[in-house]
Amino acid sequence: MTIGIDISALTIKRTGVGNYSLSVLESLLSLDEKNKYVLFAFVFSGESLIKESSLVKFPNVTVKIYRMHRGLLRRLWHFIPFISADFFYKGIDFLHLSDIFYLPTRRIPTLATIYDVTPSLFPHYHYARNIEFHKRRNKFVAQNSKLVITLSQNSKKDINNVLGIPTSKIRVISGGISDKYYPIENRTIVQKVLKKYDLKDGEYFLFIGTIEPRKNIEGFLEAYDKIRNQLKSPFKVVIIGEKAWGWENIQKNIARLNLKKDVLVTGYISDDDLVDIINGAKLFIYPSFYEGFGLPVLEAMACGIPVIGSNTSSLPELIGDSGFMVDPNDHNKLASYMLQITYDAKLYAKLSKKSLERAKLFSWKSSAQKTLKVYEEMKKFI
Repeated sequence: MTIGIDISALTIKRTGVGNYSLSVLESLLSLDEKNKYVLFAFVFSGESLIKESSLVKFPNVTVKIYRMHRGLLRRLWHFIPFISADFFYKGIDFLHLSDIFYLPTRRIPTLATIYDVTPSLFPHYHYARNIEFHKRRNKFVAQNSKLVITLSQNSKKDINNVLGIPTSKIRVISGGISDKYYPIENRTIVQKVLKKYDLKDGEYFLFIGTIEPRKNIEGFLEAYDKIRNQLKSPFKVVIIGEKAWGWENIQKNIARLNLKKDVLVTGYISDDDLVDIINGAKLFIYPSFYEGFGLPVLEAMACGIPVIGSNTSSLPELIGDSGFMVDPNDHNKLASYMLQITYDAKLYAKLSKKSLERAKLFSWKSSAQKTLKVYEEMKKFI
């Protein structure tokens, strides 16, 4: 087969969607030498991120980059909904659409990845234009895609309930963990990186993710504020991620709680530094209101860092019994768990061990193998 895959998500700074897409693709191409792959990207800038990636080294891969502004293409389709993108996708047997960008096809069979349906479930966490884009995209997917991939059983349920896509058409393929996430025993290496950020080993609580209201960073700050005077050493809150909409409100809350000296917001950092900062954290805190998957949780677990996450959406599927879970609106309970795990050495060691064991259940090789099985299913639609 000749399989087309949209990789437009790889032309911007990678967050959860981009990391998932790249990791699955790398593993997929390492496993599959039989099929041919055509990787499509619609991009006005950022094509170097693809040309410099590992994807171009595989002999069965062709990359097609269309220098077009994705926003303009979206608006064009909005006003002329009957247009088809089949012209761009010539020479493939079917197309695997990403969740970041797509153009509708008419004659080419499509497989779609849907990471979550938060714009429908929680519209107050999204811009109006984002809601409209996802509404149109998901309507097209529901009507035209032969199969759908999502990352969790919870997302499968929500996709069925919200979009009406039958569960028989939905395949769950979870994310994995890169080999670079592991417990670093040489603390000198970790401390060298932490020094760049004025951090002390084991004396901060960590969050990683796009900084937006859905992530409930304000709840994390409220919980920290409740216990900061009970901490035996000056713990910090470290927030790693790109500042998205709603960042101004978080700034106001940091000022209101008088936490300016206690909170470090790094923005986007290199993968190498990220591994060391995870390893240096005391706890990983992830009180998100909703996650389609939650890759940073697995990365922290793979480093042996105990996790406190929300008891909502997909997070229980990841955390299991290896960490603590809490109602994201219960700041008192979150604060209590943070203190308990921090100062109970036996509990801490138990959770660290369980996190490492549970993280082994998730691998990109397994994700790629399951994706290949779905590609084989697509043969009947060609």
